[in-house]
Amino acid sequence: MSTLNAFSKKSGSRSSFIAGTRIYPLLQMGIVSINQEFEFLKNLFSVQNHELSLTLSSGYFNFTDCYTDLVANQNCLEMDIVYGSPQANGFYQASGLFGFIPLMYVYISYLFYKIIGRNIRLFEYNKPGWSYHAKGLWIDSEQSSLSATMIGSSNFGHRSVHRDLEAQFFIITYNEKLKISLQEERLRILNYATKVDAAVFLRRDHFVPLWIHMVVLQGLVFGRVLMEALARNGAATAATNVHLFHRNRTQRRARHLSSRTTALLSSKSLKELLKDEVWIPVYRFRGIHYSVVAAKMKLALTISSIALIPYKCWQYLEDAVSINHLASISAFASFTTLAFIFFCRFFYGLIGVISMNESNEYIRIGYLSFWGSRRNKYMRLEDVIPLNESSTGINSKIVRFRQYSSNEVLNLSLFNAELLDQERAAVLFGDTSIFSSSAKKMG
Repeated sequence: MSTLNAFSKKSGSRSSFIAGTRIYPLLQMGIVSINQEFEFLKNLFSVQNHELSLTLSSGYFNFTDCYTDLVANQNCLEMDIVYGSPQANGFYQASGLFGFIPLMYVYISYLFYKIIGRNIRLFEYNKPGWSYHAKGLWIDSEQSSLSATMIGSSNFGHRSVHRDLEAQFFIITYNEKLKISLQEERLRILNYATKVDAAVFLRRDHFVPLWIHMVVLQGLVFGRVLMEALARNGAATAATNVHLFHRNRTQRRARHLSSRTTALLSSKSLKELLKDEVWIPVYRFRGIHYSVVAAKMKLALTISSIALIPYKCWQYLEDAVSINHLASISAFASFTTLAFIFFCRFFYGLIGVISMNESNEYIRIGYLSFWGSRRNKYMRLEDVIPLNESSTGINSKIVRFRQYSSNEVLNLSLFNAELLDQERAAVLFGDTSIFSSSAKKMG
């Protein structure tokens, strides 16, 4: 960030650049929590400086949600974004379903175009016979004699942030010769680029079939649900969860475990520590078996219906099926996706059974995973937030089950439930009167 601040100084900070140019290497490999590029770009897109101008280039433009939010809602920079037109896409006129990939990027750019402000301009690169793979950015300022560029392998998309290894060089200079070369490089690209406006998306070569709308939107929704599930299971990286950093942790009681003890007694550590314990069932949801079957069937139905759309589209192009048949399949896929989102809201993290050890110090929770299988979670009894302190829920019959030392949320059903040990249930839940009258209480 201190490097970016140099652009706000009218003198250009020449004294700190003795050699005239500096090069900063940046790495990005979110899967192992190396997020140098990600943190740098977050800072860059958050800079509040109207004198700063930025040009960004990506062959396959598909910003992450974090970048999109910063650029569209918080950024005041003058910003030009250059990406390949459908004809400059590497998959243009490819055989089979790959040939539709350029139109998917058209639709993604259209979604982005609808939310950006006037300070952001989009450009499509289209040089006849050429595909477009330029990656990088250029920074200039009216207040500073410095110029900068970033070159490397990143396309600034989800894959670049969360999956791949990306290597960049951020170059900052006041060397006039190098600055001229950077300007010429940018102009060579813009000479073959056309500014994007609403009319561009009405052109025939930018027409996006309805099934692509559905595939892209369903892919975004399903991907986000999947990533959130992986994050809750501990498989997602710190970069994936960057949008969770602002969650409030101040509710954690001072009398609870120290940070060192909490680290030692993580769920995995507790599993090993308590493997020989005798567990006494306290709570059981009698409908959990039906929920397991429903969750697995809904997941399979959603995946199969989405996967069916490209095949049906190919059949339609081959005149094997009618447009009405294709439309009905697409509508069915959309319905199953919406139903899947609804099911995830109710079924993911649904608790089937809660047991307590004989000493009443620890509990074991069996709950429904994203894939419809059982997962166990272990925690100290004193770490559980009583239900009367955590009254929020999906509705009056399903409440949130939380702990002080974690943001993970599970769902506890108050109906069709059994309290198998009344005394331990009172210790665990606090006030058991919130359970519905249909709950079967056993001594």
